[in-house]
Amino acid sequence: MEFNTTVLVAILAAVMGYFTSSYWMKFFRKPPRVEGFFRPEFRPVAERFRKNMESGLESGGTFAAYVNGELVVDMWGGFTDYELHHYWKNYTVGNVASVTKLVASITFAKLVDNGHVSYDKPVSDYWPEFAQNGKSQVTVRMLLSHQAGVIGLSVPLTPEMIRDDWERVEEILAEQKPLFEPGAGTAYHAYTFGLYIDALARKVDPKHRRLYQIFAEDIAEPFDIDFSIGLRKPEQYRVARESRQSLFRQLWDALSAPDYHRLVLSVIFRQNPLFEANNLSIKDADKPGKWDDPDSKEIPYCSGQGFGTARSLAKLTGILANGGTYQGRQLLSADVMDDLSSVAVSGYDMALKRPVRRGSGVWIVKNPWGDDVFGHPGFGGQMSYVDRKNKVGLAYITNHFSVFSLGDDPRFRAMEEMFYRCVDSMP
Repeated sequence: MEFNTTVLVAILAAVMGYFTSSYWMKFFRKPPRVEGFFRPEFRPVAERFRKNMESGLESGGTFAAYVNGELVVDMWGGFTDYELHHYWKNYTVGNVASVTKLVASITFAKLVDNGHVSYDKPVSDYWPEFAQNGKSQVTVRMLLSHQAGVIGLSVPLTPEMIRDDWERVEEILAEQKPLFEPGAGTAYHAYTFGLYIDALARKVDPKHRRLYQIFAEDIAEPFDIDFSIGLRKPEQYRVARESRQSLFRQLWDALSAPDYHRLVLSVIFRQNPLFEANNLSIKDADKPGKWDDPDSKEIPYCSGQGFGTARSLAKLTGILANGGTYQGRQLLSADVMDDLSSVAVSGYDMALKRPVRRGSGVWIVKNPWGDDVFGHPGFGGQMSYVDRKNKVGLAYITNHFSVFSLGDDPRFRAMEEMFYRCVDSMP
């Protein structure tokens, strides 16, 4: 292969530009502000959070956790708009991306708890049109655990259709032919998951509400959870503006992380049709700025349009971690939580190119002590999960998106590790 001097010079220029700009920005950047609350035992968590901000590793974010039903850490800091240097406030909300799927799955589990739907029955029992094109044997659990094969849509949707033409959306979802044989494996339904769970919820709910309405009326309001799927315009002043790390930094991080090598190479060399199918489900869904305008933020899209504080997510997961009951109200029963978080599929994800374990809409991962927890990661570094064994509910939200989108962001991992050291020191 002929040596391409121009390409080499461009790469070297990008590398030098990145490191030079990073160096000089330290002198011109307005110092971040870090605020919040922590119990004395959790001071090291707050110090780790501050260090992430002051080093520039983080530009804006929040971390919160409940233990035994008590809020023990609630930190926020940095900037909601890095360019304008607007500080993150205690009322700031972030777009939690795919962590929205955790909230959607918990909401769906409430329908299971109320006896309106069963994880083990075919989807077509509740939604007859879904049986088209070889999907008659797909169970609700298979659909929620990304085994149904409906990873992409042959008729791409627009965000506006999700808001304004839901009946047509349901027709497209029902007609879709699986891209792999249902039950033959698992592949992350990044974009379609929220659409299918939303449609199925409307079929089984006695009031025929969509999932965002069920969450708002049956969970957010009675349990005082400051979170919504889709955000009304009057509330949008609270949203932190999203920023992404430079393309060079994203590529550098991906190539530095062995777990991402197969995924990155499969995308670069176009050897991952399932991953591409995800991106084609909603027109321009992954285009930067696509969801930034006020009309788009209002769209109740259950795969990735959740807005809230880390405190609210930690409260939600903390209630489940502490038995599922709060101030005399039951959010979920222990039996349904067992069902929700039991391993529905364990194996190689054909889209993400890595091994996974999934429950009925949730990911099952390990905490730093090696215990199973259930939750969901989100694009850019977001993470929230329920640790029932240790009665912990926690959440991390950032508006400075990294390439680490599978619960493995180093910023979160450092906070998580320090947090569990402090849990060990509690009375």
